[in-house]
Amino acid sequence: MKRRRIITTLILTLTLSLQSISVFAQPNKEVSNISSEKTDINNGWVHENNNWYYILNNEKITGWKEIDDNWYHFNSEGIMETGWQFINGDWYYLKPNGPMATGWQFINDDWYYLKPNGPMATGWQSINDDWYYLKPNGPMVTGWQFINNDWYYLKSNGPMATSWQKINDDWYYLKPNGPMATGWQKIDNNWYYLNSNGPMATGWRFLDNNWYHLSENGPMTIGWKNSDDKWYYLDDNGAMAQDSEKTINGNIYKFDSDGVMITDKWFESTYVNKDGIVLHGSPSRSHSYTQYKLFNYMSNEANRESVHYAAIDLHGGETTNNCVYFTSEALRRAGVKIPLYVANTYQLERELLSRGWIKSTNTSDLRPGDVVFSGYKHSFTFMNWYDKDYAYIVDNQKKYFDSVLHKRLVSVDDPVNDTIRATHFFYLPE
Repeated sequence: MKRRRIITTLILTLTLSLQSISVFAQPNKEVSNISSEKTDINNGWVHENNNWYYILNNEKITGWKEIDDNWYHFNSEGIMETGWQFINGDWYYLKPNGPMATGWQFINDDWYYLKPNGPMATGWQSINDDWYYLKPNGPMVTGWQFINNDWYYLKSNGPMATSWQKINDDWYYLKPNGPMATGWQKIDNNWYYLNSNGPMATGWRFLDNNWYHLSENGPMTIGWKNSDDKWYYLDDNGAMAQDSEKTINGNIYKFDSDGVMITDKWFESTYVNKDGIVLHGSPSRSHSYTQYKLFNYMSNEANRESVHYAAIDLHGGETTNNCVYFTSEALRRAGVKIPLYVANTYQLERELLSRGWIKSTNTSDLRPGDVVFSGYKHSFTFMNWYDKDYAYIVDNQKKYFDSVLHKRLVSVDDPVNDTIRATHFFYLPE
């Protein structure tokens, strides 16, 4: 009787003890209550008091443990950990069901990267051939970031941007290693200028004491540039020519202080024609040195005015029909001793022929300093061609043209100004 009571008590005690423990294959699998026929608590998952343990050889695991190809971490009491955990100097993320996370994880509205061996990544990370930047506390950054004294742009999905990027209607250039470029940059054999805050510059820019032009799509302009119907020239370094002369493709061009190519303008004996080509006065451009002297003297405005008023005086104060007086006085100033009595075209022609001058009717061969006649009605001095029909001349007709130096139609008759074409001219051969 006593022996039967002892056996009954032992059976009851064992039954109560087994009812207080639940064993699981894994934390995320369904609970299996262990019966007296299937009792083995030496290995496996155990859920107790809302905590998970892993039992091995009848002992609770602590620290890291690889189970079924996943890594888990158990604290010093053997409790499986979840969420962020700082372990041996690194942050790890344990999923809600325990396994250590790796790769990209979206946690509390931020993206984190957990390295293949688990630690949370920070700083620059090369992942699948792209570079990402993660804050010291882990979240992946996007947009503009100032890192180690340089600006970087991280795309909306994280990768570091390189090369050209259009951001908020502006173009930026990110170098191959990521930093935002500023200043002059040579890209694909073109020069670009990036403002100090990054955006690509276009249009006219004053940089390093020079003007440069950046085209609408960015590259620095070189060579000729037309802007607002004005011509500019940018040299091989991009600098705009200004207040200077430049030899371009064998021609000389002159530019004003604003960089605009000068056209149809006189500078003493230098004439810039309507195409912008500079024609410097020189003996080589005239039929003879005598012609050059006449041209050179009359290139000076003060000299022209002096001859103009001297011709009026020689004609007794008359301001009309002074052309021969004007031409003769100009010749005398150039060293050709035309008598003062010469007063008409016939007399002037005889004087020139008597001094060895040659008469030519090939007016297309007119050169600076030649003495020209329109039949026997008018005489003037040729200065330069304006185009194939018009030329710059000097004569006594300032009151009609507001200048002693003016344009005249010389190749054909001019019905507007009631003048006839140039018919012949004289020059002294060398």
